[in-house]
Amino acid sequence: MSYQTDCTLPDSLLEQIAEQGLGILPELIRIVINRAMQAEREQYLGAAAYERAETRRGHANGYKPKTVTTCVWPVTFDVPQMRQGGFYPEALERGLRTERALLTTLAEMVVQGVSTRKVAAITEQLCGTAISSAQVRRATALLDEELSAWHCGRWGAVRCSRAGDHDSGADRGWSNLRERNAEKRGVKRGETRRKKPQTLPPRLSVPLCGSGSILPLRHDMSTNLLLLRHDPTWVNALTVWVAEQLAMRSIRPLAPPIEFRALPWSAVFRIPTDRGDVYFKACAPSQAFEPALARYLAERRPDDVLPVLAADLARAWLLLPDGGPVLRHTLTGTADDLAAHWSAILPQLAALQRDLAGDATRLLSLGVMDRRPAVLPSLFLAMLDRADRWPLGHPNGLSRDDLTRLRAFAPRLLSLCEELAALGPAPTLVIDDLHDGHIFVGSAAAQPRYRFFDFGDACVSHPFLQMVAPQRFYAHEYDDLELDAPTVDSLYETYLRAWLLDSTPATMYRALQLALAVGPLMRALTWFNALGPLYPDIEPELMSYYARGMAHWLRELESRCQSLRGEATTEYTDFTDFSELNL
Repeated sequence: MSYQTDCTLPDSLLEQIAEQGLGILPELIRIVINRAMQAEREQYLGAAAYERAETRRGHANGYKPKTVTTCVWPVTFDVPQMRQGGFYPEALERGLRTERALLTTLAEMVVQGVSTRKVAAITEQLCGTAISSAQVRRATALLDEELSAWHCGRWGAVRCSRAGDHDSGADRGWSNLRERNAEKRGVKRGETRRKKPQTLPPRLSVPLCGSGSILPLRHDMSTNLLLLRHDPTWVNALTVWVAEQLAMRSIRPLAPPIEFRALPWSAVFRIPTDRGDVYFKACAPSQAFEPALARYLAERRPDDVLPVLAADLARAWLLLPDGGPVLRHTLTGTADDLAAHWSAILPQLAALQRDLAGDATRLLSLGVMDRRPAVLPSLFLAMLDRADRWPLGHPNGLSRDDLTRLRAFAPRLLSLCEELAALGPAPTLVIDDLHDGHIFVGSAAAQPRYRFFDFGDACVSHPFLQMVAPQRFYAHEYDDLELDAPTVDSLYETYLRAWLLDSTPATMYRALQLALAVGPLMRALTWFNALGPLYPDIEPELMSYYARGMAHWLRELESRCQSLRGEATTEYTDFTDFSELNL
């Protein structure tokens, strides 16, 4: 290769390189990566800084410093920000992948028994810096996340199926592939080779339960916690785990776990202790991401959620303190009191969503469900293709004719979702099951006063899907105390006011209009996600709710989208009450 003599570096920088030699490498890396990130942001925005252009997709919002331990030295970069969120420079992300690989390796060394002193010596020689205790915690947290991903079926090419699904073409394809691979190993078709027992990935471990025994992880999506709560082995395992976690915090339980609430997708137990009640929650595989999400939110937005006492990501278990009274039990029963609470809750909720707008990729990596407008149409069609997983033909449900009509509606849905995605704001966390029973209320002097909990139905989507129906503002303790349309409109305006910095009022109101129309699909997907894997082995009373819920939300979806014209209406209905269920 011929020697290249051309160079475009400034003379001043070349002089610094001549003086400092390789010592200037960190500064060179900082300059080059910073410029690359600026170029990425300009390309993402469709316009350069201060440039007026019709192609502009948003506005820059300064920079945020971030220190990354690179292969030569810790370097502090200036990460470009956007008002709308949703942007993260790929130039830095690629570097962070290398950092995560290093941290994972360090964590493995610690797990294998290498002392922190030796780890520090090795990293200082390789990277020019020693590892700290904080980095050890970060590294071991990565292993926790990897174990959670494996448990949820995201590790490697894991595929879960139900009994009775093996007649599909996809299953035949998998079967043929397995047989071809068996032939390569010297096993003839029709013969079987003794299987080795399934084990965890070699570098991952599971918390011990009781006297050194490991509780088998459950990957079966048909796990029903209504049934599992009666399994003595399972109850004993959670009792031992809770006792161990409380002992580590010098908390003494006063009684065994007491069942507080049980549904197929989650089970909650109350544990009286010498420091007040604590609550254990087990999540079914359909909501197995909740412990990881709760822990992340507790670190990211500690004032908006409860602290996490303990989380077992492998088994989707969560231990939380008592959050005090919920909004449902705090209301006085008047419309004015109800509206006053929601007028304070919605700005706090919007602030949380705005802050997490840049964390969408991170939230998805935790396993949070993807309900972004761009993927909703494909999820809709996939759900219709799996009509064998919901009670089609049930007296309270939809018919085959309804299914045909819904398929024909798909192009209209696609068009509205595309428009919603283009209008913004960027996707963020949506707490789909947020209502007066899932909000803790602090004292009037507390700031902020409210804390959100129960994230099993949470997803990453357009933030305005949070407003799917005005019944979310009602008081279920007072025979569904209703708010009149003007009050509901004022609450919508209160919520939107936090987003007006991102765009014009007209754009935000149109986005709300679209979100209210498309939102019922998110609710139908929530029902399908929670009960679809269990169908048809569902209690008759809950089966009726499942049929009614799917029918209600899919009819609402079609009706709202087909009638969408001018200003948004608040004449929409909800379907969320389980108070009459006797499970």
